[in-house]
Amino acid sequence: MSGPGKPSDYGTLSVEHSGEGICRITMSRPDRYNAFDETMVGELGRAFHGAVDDDAVRVIVLAGSGKHFSAGADLNWMERASRADEQWNLADARRFAEVLHGIESCPKPTVARVQGAALGGGVGLVCACDIAIAADNASFAVSEARFGILPSVIGPYLFNAVGRRQAMRLALSGSRIRAGEALSMGMVQGLAPPEELDEAVDVLVRDLLMGGPGAQREIKALFRSLGHGEITGDVRELTARTISRVRATDEAKEGFRAFFEKRKADWIPLWLMTCLKPGCWWRVPGRWAPASPRWRPNRGTRSCCTTTGPMLPARLCGAWKRRSRNWWTGAGSDKRTPGVPWRGFASSITWMTSRAPALPSRR
Repeated sequence: MSGPGKPSDYGTLSVEHSGEGICRITMSRPDRYNAFDETMVGELGRAFHGAVDDDAVRVIVLAGSGKHFSAGADLNWMERASRADEQWNLADARRFAEVLHGIESCPKPTVARVQGAALGGGVGLVCACDIAIAADNASFAVSEARFGILPSVIGPYLFNAVGRRQAMRLALSGSRIRAGEALSMGMVQGLAPPEELDEAVDVLVRDLLMGGPGAQREIKALFRSLGHGEITGDVRELTARTISRVRATDEAKEGFRAFFEKRKADWIPLWLMTCLKPGCWWRVPGRWAPASPRWRPNRGTRSCCTTTGPMLPARLCGAWKRRSRNWWTGAGSDKRTPGVPWRGFASSITWMTSRAPALPSRR
């Protein structure tokens, strides 16, 4: 892949580094249903390369703007390719093959967020990512045969994702399948209603951030070297040597220390921390929103809500948003925390956090 670039360097992508360990790469040609041409292919390569080289990035999310994930290769690009000679086509195909290989071999977890349609090369992008979460009304088609060509570059990734027989059916027929069928064959790993798709992706990303980054790199490298079939002596030796080497790493030692000391490991971002003491108001995102929040200033704990004061990004608070839309928007009074001047959810949390250390402990 080509070298990394800044977000402003991209014309067909939106690249967001959230500061929470997440890089979101969004294809931004909604008027063309995010169909990609040589420009987008080159920018996808640079964006993934940049995310891999950025030590602050732990998880990469690939998405498409607008109604659809991606319509695959831009037909104008394909029409130009049909008029070019074989050498031009070979160089062009190699560039796309390198991008897919870069996504599949990325040492960091990659997640595809799929809405609307994923067609042709768009299916290849989905299959090249480690995990795909799709809207339950999404659809997928490997439609190249209907244009007189074949899904050659994406073929190995489709094959690995769904198996030989299903890949053959999809490629030969070009038929469109629904999200439920894509889930059953392994093309995607989760479904969500369209309005909850972002939240489903966020929950998955938070789970990925809980794992050790070194361990996740080792998992990806090991699983890429494994295949279906007999577990031979060479495979057994590979797995034994891998775990014996990883057990001795600093990350593994920290993981076991954190477990026995009943704290979170140091690779977990601060905003994912939860106080380990009973009754603390903060919870791991996705499992918070207690019925009656209570402030308990538990000092002396590295992840305590009142000593570190972690702030949950407002966009991640879907559980509370669903619990009470009026509470979220600020309509009415805040009955859960009497005495807190209501300014909407995020500002009230800021108000309470700034005063939490001064509040008495309720033990």
